[in-house]
Amino acid sequence: MRRATFISVSAAAALIVALLVGGSSAAARGPSPQLRAKEARAQAVIAQVGALDRRFEQVTEAWDGARVELSRTRVQLDRNRNALVVAERQSHRAQRRLQQRTVALYEGQTLTTIDVVVGSTSLGDMLDRLQAAHDVATSDALLVKSVTRAAERLRRTRAKLQGIAHARVVALSQLKTNRAQIGSMLAERRTLLASVQKEVATIRERDRRQQLALAAA
Repeated sequence: MRRATFISVSAAAALIVALLVGGSSAAARGPSPQLRAKEARAQAVIAQVGALDRRFEQVTEAWDGARVELSRTRVQLDRNRNALVVAERQSHRAQRRLQQRTVALYEGQTLTTIDVVVGSTSLGDMLDRLQAAHDVATSDALLVKSVTRAAERLRRTRAKLQGIAHARVVALSQLKTNRAQIGSMLAERRTLLASVQKEVATIRERDRRQQLALAAA
């Protein structure tokens, strides 16, 4: 009888120890496979968000720089336009002056070489008058060439600036599109991250309650 009682007590003690060990193991076990999978998913999305955030920052900086460069080019175009207006006005004025002098020469309204010779008081005076007439004609012609060349240089510069401005407008438009696309992807990833993190918190709380229940059993 004593032997049977001893065996029963020993068996009960072994069962209690087994339950305690099992309960402790259940309570002390690590995260569930589902929780580990969700946490890994969250880390992957966090990495994606970080990469997109860096790309968005880079594109934004490039976009801001392109806007500044385009603004500078437009300022240069405005200055060129004003300078070209002045140069063309000067060119037209010089050409008109040269034409008027040429017409006056043919119509006899200016001194001819004979007039200079007849009206001169001495050989030196005649040479001075001839040189003066030649200098005036040469000066008018040089002025026309100078202002015409200046206007032409400004036109070439304007064409070049217009090409640069067009290229920068295209580049700015592309950067704006890229920025919008990356921003949309970034917002989508952030929304996904918030959802995954919420699922992680839910699974973690469920696992915690299960472990508490096992420990209390």
